[in-house]
Amino acid sequence: ETLDKAFEKIDKAIANTEQNLQNVKELFESYLESVFENKGDDWEEKRFDEVCVLQRGFDLPKRLRKEGKYPLVSSNGITDYVDLWKVKSPGVSTGRSGTIGKIHYIEKDYFPLNTSLYIKEFHGNDERCVYYFLQQFDLSRFQSGAGVPTLNRNNVHPVKVYFPISKEEQKQITSKLDALTVESKKIEAIYSQKIADLEELKKSILEKAFKGELTSAA
Repeated sequence: ETLDKAFEKIDKAIANTEQNLQNVKELFESYLESVFENKGDDWEEKRFDEVCVLQRGFDLPKRLRKEGKYPLVSSNGITDYVDLWKVKSPGVSTGRSGTIGKIHYIEKDYFPLNTSLYIKEFHGNDERCVYYFLQQFDLSRFQSGAGVPTLNRNNVHPVKVYFPISKEEQKQITSKLDALTVESKKIEAIYSQKIADLEELKKSILEKAFKGELTSAA
């Protein structure tokens, strides 16, 4: 009964912290959407492929992979490091098959696997701004396939979108979103650590209870 009461309070604290963590993520997503929804005078309607061009990644069988310093990027992001690269940094990629919709920013020359789509052409746009643009664009809505979800770039390229023309405005957007990302990550780290500490507290109490330490202390 004592453990039930203690765990009930701890579980409630964990649930509250998890909700706070989710709120932080949703707040960032909401702000990100508002940035690209509230179009300025310097924004222009274009085809998606006039902002950036998606390209399928390359084949690299596991037997041919050698350990190195270049990120190997799959649909889930960086999964390994190999000794060769195909695309110059900075890079932006997403999943082509399997995991669809997650956007990855790569700061080193990298090797995108064939399960990914990478940005082949930025058309002179700020790479980081394109990364944020894709985050709120929701590429997952274009997926197809009943078994393994697949994203066909040809279904995305003709879509009409709005994007700022000025490179300076793009960089201003990037600067604001980068700063908010840093602050959000700090808060997320605090909440994540609190959840881990509370889970550890439950284990500690349980161990002490079955060692008789709680009873003897009482």
